[in-house]
Amino acid sequence: MTAEPRDDDLRDALAPLRGDPVDDWARVLAALPSPRPRPLLPLLATAVAAGLAIGWVAALLTRPSAPVHQEPIVRKEPDSGAVLPVRVVARAGDTFVETSSGARKLGIGDALSFEEIVATGSDGLLFLALPGEIELRLNGGTRLTLEGPTSATLGKGQLFLGKRSADGTYVLVTHEGELRIERGDAAVFSGEGGTEIAALDGRMRFATFAGEDRILGARDRVAIKDGVSVAEPASTSRWKYVGWQVHELWASYERREEAFGYAYELIRGLEDPSTAVEVERELRHIGALGAMALGMAATELPDQPALVRRCWSVLADIADSLSLPYLHRGILHSDPEVRVACVRAIERITAIPSGRDLGFWRDASEADRFDVVQGWRKRLRGD
Repeated sequence: MTAEPRDDDLRDALAPLRGDPVDDWARVLAALPSPRPRPLLPLLATAVAAGLAIGWVAALLTRPSAPVHQEPIVRKEPDSGAVLPVRVVARAGDTFVETSSGARKLGIGDALSFEEIVATGSDGLLFLALPGEIELRLNGGTRLTLEGPTSATLGKGQLFLGKRSADGTYVLVTHEGELRIERGDAAVFSGEGGTEIAALDGRMRFATFAGEDRILGARDRVAIKDGVSVAEPASTSRWKYVGWQVHELWASYERREEAFGYAYELIRGLEDPSTAVEVERELRHIGALGAMALGMAATELPDQPALVRRCWSVLADIADSLSLPYLHRGILHSDPEVRVACVRAIERITAIPSGRDLGFWRDASEADRFDVVQGWRKRLRGD
């Protein structure tokens, strides 16, 4: 399994920025160390030497030989047992393959075959990648049959299906019909109560086995039961469809940027009283990643004061040294409660008092507060 990112990695990446606002989170993510850094010059030297050796051997051969490696041949109707070009990107909890002889555990790097059934336990998460920029992410309690490189059958559970390339069509079959995606993202749930599809991005078509067709655009939702489809209210946020994926995306170093994007998207769930508690719990659970998302939202959504105050409040509770750039901006905020929350957080993290009581941070003029902030920042930086 891919090594979990350490908070120390994030802390090192943010070290040069402490004391200053973070305006470009992608720059921070790009600064994170690779789990497996490799020096460039030895790699180039190895590649050149390998190329010369291959050319010398080829010159000695009297007839051309078969290539050492070639991409798997994709058949229109593959035989059962043929190797499927699928990659296990990340996993968590119980993930396994169902076979005639029983279930076997599925791990990073394991090979899969056509018509094999992959499944997750109640706490399992599984992230698969196929050629054609196709991604399948299974939530807990999901069962999926991999029919081939461009089709699968969802037996039960919740699945995220993403297709980035415009080439070809991916077909997902459920108990109620077929979902066809040329390019886009969809969240699909299938169970005893029927099938629910949420088109998160792009356009797609769902055809029921009863003969009904529906075209779904971004944020459209449809529920299907016994062959009858009913349009659901459009989703105002993707958070409940993508939030559970943050952990497995963050476990894959190359997908950390996307994990941050999904964590940031969770923020919108704080606006809805019916989901705010659950979203706040998730943001707290993902730790440093949640704090980064909260800090970004708190400093970039000035036209939504209620949401901004909620972000600052949660951030002040879970913040660590990674959040100092945001907290330094927060102590100059126009909302007195935001200022107090940020001051408390900075004093807790650094153990360096501001030198003023909380009444000062609530009531003092902006000019007076600015002078104190400047002096406090110098002490925080050790100047």
